[in-house]
Amino acid sequence: MMSQSSGSDANSISRRWGPICNCGKATTVTKAWTNENPGRRFFRCGVHGFINWADEEKPFGWQKVSLLEARDEIRQLKESLKAMKEHMVSVSGSGNYDNLKVEEELKKMEEEKKKLEEEKKKLEEEKKKLEIEVMGCNEREKMLRQLIVLSWGCFIVVVAMCLGMGNK
Repeated sequence: MMSQSSGSDANSISRRWGPICNCGKATTVTKAWTNENPGRRFFRCGVHGFINWADEEKPFGWQKVSLLEARDEIRQLKESLKAMKEHMVSVSGSGNYDNLKVEEELKKMEEEKKKLEEEKKKLEEEKKKLEIEVMGCNEREKMLRQLIVLSWGCFIVVVAMCLGMGNK
């Protein structure tokens, strides 16, 4: 949904200067955030306001819709941020009872953190032990493979000797 608004956003004033107004003051380039001209730049006098468009073309089609949606989303986020800040101020300034609750929650969270850190240390130690055990198993497996290859080699030699003696 797009809100019906007019005017320009003060945050969109650019540091670039435009032509001189009829009153003799310099103008600045500002973006309009109206529903008709979202994101369109214009020259603005500090005394008289709108002077002339800096952009030749008006926003059109999907670009216009996207700009309006972005504008509305930014406004909504600004409002929710403002509400959160107000809530934080009200929570931090509201009596000792709420502060005690917050302190209790912090203590609980710190205790939970300590427990998790201890568990992490235990798991890391167990991991090291398992890694050492895996390395030992890999060495034993390697030795067993070598033993199997050696025993097969010996078996082949013995069979060959038996066949050789049987042919004589």
